[in-house]
Amino acid sequence: MLLLVVIIFTIIVTFLFNTQNYEAHLTPIEVRTDSKSSVIKGLGTIKPLSLKLISSPVDATISELHIREGQGVKTGEVLAKLENFELEEQLQNAEYQISVLDSKLNIEKSDLEISRSKLHTELLRAKTAFAQLKLELDANKKLQEQGIVSLINYQKAELSYQQAKLDITAREQELTLFDKSYQHRLAALEVDRSIAAKKLSFLRAQKQRLTITATQDTTVAKVYGHLGNNFRQGAPLFEIIEGREFLAEVQVPQYSANKISTDFTATIHTPNGQLAAKVDYVDTVVRNGASTVILNLVDAAPSWLKPEQSIEAEIQLERSAQQNQLKYLETPAQFNPQHEWVVYEIRPNGDAHRVSKVTVDSNSPTRVSLPNSFSGNYALLIPADFNQPIIKNVL
Repeated sequence: MLLLVVIIFTIIVTFLFNTQNYEAHLTPIEVRTDSKSSVIKGLGTIKPLSLKLISSPVDATISELHIREGQGVKTGEVLAKLENFELEEQLQNAEYQISVLDSKLNIEKSDLEISRSKLHTELLRAKTAFAQLKLELDANKKLQEQGIVSLINYQKAELSYQQAKLDITAREQELTLFDKSYQHRLAALEVDRSIAAKKLSFLRAQKQRLTITATQDTTVAKVYGHLGNNFRQGAPLFEIIEGREFLAEVQVPQYSANKISTDFTATIHTPNGQLAAKVDYVDTVVRNGASTVILNLVDAAPSWLKPEQSIEAEIQLERSAQQNQLKYLETPAQFNPQHEWVVYEIRPNGDAHRVSKVTVDSNSPTRVSLPNSFSGNYALLIPADFNQPIIKNVL
């Protein structure tokens, strides 16, 4: 009899205790919503959109190297210096040849000027002799008319006069021909010197090209050699980045590639911040268990973004307009995730109807996820041992 009394007392105490606990969970909880898209994560690197290859201008050896991969350089900064001993020898020979031709041209000009001066002097002498003979001829003509000089002597004087006149013409023609020859000979020497000067200019330009400088503010993408390495003409030396346009090359799990389409949005995570991007290309060919996705940056690349920088990317599988609205409850203070709980949807008439068991969000333990069919604005979280389908007059 005593045992029966104890059992009845225990049941009554338990009922009263549970009723008190039950009353503690009748406070309505507001239903919240959150937009969230399914994402595929991948790892990758930042790649430049445009590269410029710098090749060796001649067969050469790297004598100075001032850069490394990933280094930023300024316009005019020396990247490297090359050496070519054969080119240096050709340059010295060309400089010697131009000096010889300059000396030869100066000597030839001097000799021709001397010869021209002699011809000019002889022409002046001929003109002087002609003038003197003309005076004698005029005098002999008067004397011959007076009978003082014989006709024969007068005729001799006249022949001398005519000969002096012809001598002037011959000297003038000789000087004219010399002037033409003078111009031709100088022109021939000038051509030889011009050819030598062009060769020297070319060799100097080739030597200047052995000093490689940056033509713009840029970043070195790749260096193909080291100090002392030999390169054939046309062999690649460096790759530098042109401009500040980048893309992201991301590796995703091989079975995820068929879920991704172009123009899907993505977020690129770096230690310095996040970047908005869009899917530009999906390579479905599997390499090492992964597929490659190319992402284009939406905005201009920030100054801190570097080529070959490692990044993490999240690709949204739905466009922003198609994102799902997820409903959830913020758990109350008395919530214990170790116990079983159920969700009651509060209808407009103020009654709470049991909906489902609680599912705790693994990413946020303070959230309880609601089913998609949940339509109310408020809900109750009740311990599962209160097995009542409806709770009246909650509101």
